[in-house]
Amino acid sequence: YQREVTTTERQNNFLLSITHELKSPLASIKLILQTLLKRRALPEDKVVALNQNALSELGRLEGLVNNLLLTTKIDHAYQYNFETASLNELIEKHVSLFKHKYPDRPIHFDPGDINSIQVDHEAFHSIIDNLLENAHKYSPKGGKIAINTSQLNNKIRLQISDQGVGIPREERTKIFNKFYRIGNEQTRDSM
Repeated sequence: YQREVTTTERQNNFLLSITHELKSPLASIKLILQTLLKRRALPEDKVVALNQNALSELGRLEGLVNNLLLTTKIDHAYQYNFETASLNELIEKHVSLFKHKYPDRPIHFDPGDINSIQVDHEAFHSIIDNLLENAHKYSPKGGKIAINTSQLNNKIRLQISDQGVGIPREERTKIFNKFYRIGNEQTRDSM
């Protein structure tokens, strides 16, 4: 019974979080469209900027939906598709996208001497994207994010660090449980 209660609480917390994450870009897009519909004499550069912001928010929304779909796939026998790829090129691509999305957030990548790896692109993208989003979301404004890669024997280490408060030691083993999020979404103050 206690396990069921805990699972239900985790699911509710997760759903509250997802609802908030989905509503945020939708609210931004709605506001942009309402501004454009008022047919004020907006300068062309403002119209372009609003359209670019709407497209950016749509991309964010699409990413959230894709993450939810990937989570569902993983729960129902996801078939990994491993391919040979350059780890450093994959990370550099993510760093470039991140810099474009958050130009004021310092991010540094220190590539290790790793030539190629076997990777499922969709899963890897989801993991890196989530780690970078969390580093941005839970770090103080202007806090630096660092990415390092290294190899020891047959193991590759990918380390993403930030200047946020971190995860309490007693929570670290729980973060890999399905639906688990630290804290309570009803009282969360981070976006």
